Amino acid sequence: LARWIAESPLRAAALITGILALSAAASLFGRLTRTGRTFLALFLFCLYAATQIKTVAWWDVVGFNGAANMQSILAQSAFAVAACVLGYVYNKRQLTKGNT
Repeated sequence: LARWIAESPLRAAALITGILALSAAASLFGRLTRTGRTFLALFLFCLYAATQIKTVAWWDVVGFNGAANMQSILAQSAFAVAACVLGYVYNKRQLTKGNT
């Protein structure tokens, strides 16, 4: 990340937002399905697709192909925020459901 910040700030931004989006998705899918397998299956599929489709920005989630652009970075950021909010709402709902 430190090297990418100096050499290619767009790739560094893709890495940061990609990690946030992946961790938010892992948390949300893990909480919703109560298992890590859902996220793992989707992650491995997307990782395979990203290694095969090297020129499409939407598949370059963490910037390792160098195809990520500002639109894909903003979409990842929006997804990360949405997944965090959905996870928070789901957790609150489960807590209130358990207390009644």
